[in-house]
Amino acid sequence: MTIYSLVKNRAGYFLRAKGSKLEFTSLAGDHCMWSQKGDFLTNAGNGIEISYRPGDKIQGHDTDLSPGSSQRPSEHLTELRRNGMTVVNGLIDPDAIARIKQQYAQRRARLHTDETPYDGFFWMGGGLHWCADLVRAVSHPIALWIMQEFMQTSDIHFCHEPI
Repeated sequence: MTIYSLVKNRAGYFLRAKGSKLEFTSLAGDHCMWSQKGDFLTNAGNGIEISYRPGDKIQGHDTDLSPGSSQRPSEHLTELRRNGMTVVNGLIDPDAIARIKQQYAQRRARLHTDETPYDGFFWMGGGLHWCADLVRAVSHPIALWIMQEFMQTSDIHFCHEPI
């Protein structure tokens, strides 16, 4: 299994191989996904290979590698269209998952003690308002690319998570 990385500059933009041209962009589709082998990165979108070491300057920008996912964004999009869902591994690190669980447990203990989960579940809305790690997950450049492609619009506004 390939684990992809993103090449991120200090401004928060990601390196994309558009044809043979390298440029920085805010969303992370297939052309922003890189696999690393030694001192080389290979682009998942078009196979272009570049010499790279973390910290190298690209087009005058200081860069570092950021975790990507185990599948290309287009594979997630295909899975979403086929199955109605997809799981994008690698967008939330284990520390963030622990914080999310802790925040949900604290919030449930404080605000939802009177709810009896008749089916083993209970409703706790508004996570985007009080959980920064959830916001980072749904606004991750890979997740945004998948959502924009799936909904065929870049006009996405986060008010609450889908029900």
